[in-house]
Amino acid sequence: MVENEMEYEVPAEGSLSLLALGAVGIRAWREKRDKMEGNEE
Repeated sequence: MVENEMEYEVPAEGSLSLLALGAVGIRAWREKRDKMEGNEE
């Protein structure tokens, strides 16, 4: 089985599609959120 890799810009505020991806989506959102919070300080 070959999986297609697609790029997706993760919004800092999250999205329903990230939730649909499950743990992978939540992890990507948390990384983006943490990165954005780090830039604000």
